[in-house]
Amino acid sequence: MAAGEFDNTAVALERSEAQVEDLKGQLDDALGAEDLLEQLTERNLSLSEKLEEMAAELEDLEALKELNDELEESHVETEKQLQDELDFKDLVTREQQAIVERLEENVADYEGTISQFRELVLSLQAYVRAANPSAAAVADHFNLCTFSQ
Repeated sequence: MAAGEFDNTAVALERSEAQVEDLKGQLDDALGAEDLLEQLTERNLSLSEKLEEMAAELEDLEALKELNDELEESHVETEKQLQDELDFKDLVTREQQAIVERLEENVADYEGTISQFRELVLSLQAYVRAANPSAAAVADHFNLCTFSQ
């Protein structure tokens, strides 16, 4: 019986050792899984923080895009207003230039008329001198008064 008990005990010991080895393997697996779980948890937290940062950055970028769109719209409107002003100023300038040209023509006509009048006065003064020498003194006096102005 002792040999039978010994064999039974040896088999039980082998089973126990196999169970111990199996449990050690499970323990190693559990410890590895715990390390993996910690790593994945840390990675998940890190990715969550990055996601929050990116979400905040996205909000900032969307706000900047909206501001840019508003500025572009304002720029286009300002450009249109300035172009309208420029077109109006060009029109006024052309009208003023036409007025200046007409006035210059009038001045030239007036200068021509004045020149003709002076020639006529000189001609009449010469005629008066020739016709009446005593009237020549009056004509000379009139000539001084007229041309000195």
